[in-house]
Amino acid sequence: MRVGITGAGASAALGGSATTTWLAAEASVASFQTAIWLDTISAINGGGTTGRTGLMQQLTNAAAQGTATTPALVEIVIYDLPGRDCAALASNGEIPATAAGLTEYETQYINPIATILNQFASKDMPGRQQEIQAAVNQILVAVSGQAAS
Repeated sequence: MRVGITGAGASAALGGSATTTWLAAEASVASFQTAIWLDTISAINGGGTTGRTGLMQQLTNAAAQGTATTPALVEIVIYDLPGRDCAALASNGEIPATAAGLTEYETQYINPIATILNQFASKDMPGRQQEIQAAVNQILVAVSGQAAS
């Protein structure tokens, strides 16, 4: 991730040490955890034209960094809401806010995410599947007014 401007433009705008300053700032944030954004159905599996890392691999990587005493913490942003349109045109949702769209949301988006999370819950956190299902139900109730079937 780039913070501000770097290179010659930064040097001209901010003085001779600007490149070093920006690179130092960039390096300082590189070690911080960022959330896994699942903004499309395809983001779950990753790949495609963007080369994006899928959720399973992201969680596998995070689990490998954790230890028994300090497990890895992962933030996941569920962002492919049916009918999402923030009037920004760049963030229009892909799932319509219709009955068919809500079915697609549950079966093609939420359930695959829950399946992946349950695989990690069963390996590293016995008994967490019920908590994951409760979270899935909360999401579905918030979006459609109905719990998972």
